[in-house]
Amino acid sequence: LKYEPPIRPSPNLPNIQSIYLYPSLAFLEKTEVSVGRGTTIQFQIYGHPDFKGDFSFTPQPNFGSQYPKLKGVLSYGEDLRNYKTSNMIELKWLINSFKQINDKNNFLGKNIMFDTNLRVTEETIKGKFSVINPKWNYTDKLLKTSIESSTTDRMADFGYETGKTGFSFGSVWEQYDDLYFSPKLSAFHESLDTNQSASANLKKQEGEYFDANLFYEFDLDKRNQRFQTTSGYRSKFIQNLPIVSDNAAILNGYEFTNYLELIEDTVSSFGLYARAINAVGNEDVRISQRVFLPSRKLRGFEAGRVGPIDDGDHVGGNYAASLNFNSEVPYFLNTLQNVDVKWFLDAANVWGVDYDSSIDDSNKIRSSTGVTVNWLSPI
Repeated sequence: LKYEPPIRPSPNLPNIQSIYLYPSLAFLEKTEVSVGRGTTIQFQIYGHPDFKGDFSFTPQPNFGSQYPKLKGVLSYGEDLRNYKTSNMIELKWLINSFKQINDKNNFLGKNIMFDTNLRVTEETIKGKFSVINPKWNYTDKLLKTSIESSTTDRMADFGYETGKTGFSFGSVWEQYDDLYFSPKLSAFHESLDTNQSASANLKKQEGEYFDANLFYEFDLDKRNQRFQTTSGYRSKFIQNLPIVSDNAAILNGYEFTNYLELIEDTVSSFGLYARAINAVGNEDVRISQRVFLPSRKLRGFEAGRVGPIDDGDHVGGNYAASLNFNSEVPYFLNTLQNVDVKWFLDAANVWGVDYDSSIDDSNKIRSSTGVTVNWLSPI
């Protein structure tokens, strides 16, 4: 007959069985596995949604834990209320938990990651810091919080400078099979300064701006593998909607890439890229929000130097599109497994100037072709 203490030594140690089991189950406290906090049988059970078995429990807030691990999540595990305890610390429940959990990389904690990015060019300085939780609230939802700041200085050449600072808060999860949904809320403050050499249209945009936006993306990923894809396709739709803005504009975008073998053992890909931004009401799209082509969509051209030109400055457009073709070069260096040789053909354009249609005449369809050589390193 076990002695039952008249008073609980802790709100989460309700009886002598939990006291005996505590030294062994306490190892699970720093993992993704619940030890029963949020139930009435704390430290007499353990479990997780990934586990298999007939015993289940759902942690809920109670006097012992207001914010229990796996709160409201149905978990499966093992009931140890009738287990014959000893004076030995047992590791079998820790080992068993590790074997059963699906995400072993995240077993010993929340696996919160930090990401920093700094980009410096002749005209732009952009910094970004992000905190990423890939398993928010013990689910398969990724949570990402970022703060960023950027400055684009074209005062000497084109008479304007922009500075932008703010934060974003977003998530990513698999809504259906291979269909990922990514919503994001952001808020930014921007300052746009000009001098006497700026164009008349740019001088009209000088001032302070605040933008709060809702961005979302649907990503249908049917590729057979993410690295060195050989078949399948990927289709992405994005939209950025203003919630509160001093100069509101709506951005729409679509991307599609298809992978296939046109020649045996030779993988080719076809890609489509499209962006469109339009101001809400009668306002013009701000210079910092206008559309430019990413350099990877028109190789061989300097980034930001394609499309309409206003007083010598490439000001971007309301629309951008590209068609891209890539193909492995057959029988060329195919004996070297860490060298990837591809032939590419790109065609693209940036067009549309809402504040002056005559400027749009300066845009032209651009194209490029060439060969890329990629060296694949294990580092």
